[in-house]
Amino acid sequence: MSHRAWWSTALVYLGCWVGVGYGAVLQGRPSTMALGVALAFVPYAWFLHRFPVAESGPSGGLPPLLGRWARRPARLACALGVVLLTLPPLLSDDLYRYVWDGRVLAAGLDPYAHAPEAAALAPLRDACFWLINHAELPTIYPPVAVLAFACVAWLGPLGPKLLALLGLVLLVRAAPTLVPPAQRERVAFAVATNPLLLAEGPLHGHVDVLAAGCVVIALSSLGELAERPRGAPQRRHLLELDRRRALRVWLFASLATGLKLVGLLLVPVILASRARNVRLALAVAATGALLLVPVAHAGHADRDGHSGLSHYARRWQGNDGLYGALETAIAGRLVEHYGLRWGKLDLDPPPSALVVLERLGVDVREGLVGPKKEPPPRELLEPRVLARPLARATVALLGLILALSSLTFRAPPALALRRLVLAALLLAPQLHPWYLALLVPLEFVTMRAAGLGFAAAAYVAYAPHDAWLEGRVWHVDPAAPAALHVYVWALIVVELVQHVRVRRRPRLHER
Repeated sequence: MSHRAWWSTALVYLGCWVGVGYGAVLQGRPSTMALGVALAFVPYAWFLHRFPVAESGPSGGLPPLLGRWARRPARLACALGVVLLTLPPLLSDDLYRYVWDGRVLAAGLDPYAHAPEAAALAPLRDACFWLINHAELPTIYPPVAVLAFACVAWLGPLGPKLLALLGLVLLVRAAPTLVPPAQRERVAFAVATNPLLLAEGPLHGHVDVLAAGCVVIALSSLGELAERPRGAPQRRHLLELDRRRALRVWLFASLATGLKLVGLLLVPVILASRARNVRLALAVAATGALLLVPVAHAGHADRDGHSGLSHYARRWQGNDGLYGALETAIAGRLVEHYGLRWGKLDLDPPPSALVVLERLGVDVREGLVGPKKEPPPRELLEPRVLARPLARATVALLGLILALSSLTFRAPPALALRRLVLAALLLAPQLHPWYLALLVPLEFVTMRAAGLGFAAAAYVAYAPHDAWLEGRVWHVDPAAPAALHVYVWALIVVELVQHVRVRRRPRLHER
């Protein structure tokens, strides 16, 4: 491939980011900015397809200047990231919640005691406070994340962006250790220049990128743990080495859980790995449970009585695929079973399951209609109000079954984790582009591509932002998320067909 083609593609790639920066500085339409990030995947895909893979490195096929940057992927990530650090976030306002939670802890107050709008926190209000979304809800972020936000609180919005850039550098360093030497420079370059990781990392400062970096480091250490057959001689230096590796797995898995809970996905992966370290898996699970305690009790000093995580788990929904279809199907079955009165389910007498839940202090109506709306009459419920907790319970059960199935259908740790992450994204009631921060590096490590198409198409989630900024009206066209998920499933089917063909292809020594 000629050097002119490489330079032309590089200029197109950089041109997409210039458009993103132009829209961010001028506070343009969010959809235009999201389109720029999505379009950057086109030259990016060409780069990955044409990137030389050889023991000698990329310098033979790339122009000299591009080759030097490709051999220094961490510097490349920092160079791109530093430019994005200077741009204001336009597609997400999570950054301001990070800054607020960090300021509360840095001031010596309990960030889990109150929601941001509580009168007790009024003295801390500044310009960032008025940019917080859902200030009526307490934080949903685990302790390690809040502690990290507090450490960089003095930097304002720049602090979380630097944390996300750190996560990107960790991914650039850790992901190549999971692939053969001939693939390492390509994987490092792919991670450093990935549009989603750059947009959701140093541009918007999402902590998910840092959590993904911790997970990949834990995964790398897990792959180094040796399987010790029973009865085999136990050498002291090997046992000590395995202890250090297990400690590293536990540490970074716990950090990932304390940042965004994704470290818990490593528990079934550890159990299914060659080492089969049950104590390590239990340690990761126990640490994760302890880190969840303050999050589950967030808002305990307010009158609401529900944590931010509870509100998120019970109420949030958007860009869903299988979950939306499941909820619709359950709502239809409820209508068939109970019938409608005035357009609502007639639950007179109420089902025994609802009676049991109310005795346990769980009211499905109160949690799903919103904190500022009156609940409907007790005997009348909209079908979706009852279908929603049933659908979420079903999805949780499916997730548990998938996690347990990884113990039966064993796979390499990276591939097993990739399956769990992809399944979680496809089943989730809420989907944002930054949720894919862990899936993207796993695609390079496992030599898959469906997740990269998923990452490019995920920016359809930002389509309603234009109307929201103009008139505070959030309207989602159901066709957009439906098309997204149909497209992703088509990619998965194509990927599976290709995998079957490769497995059936006769190997060289069999011919």
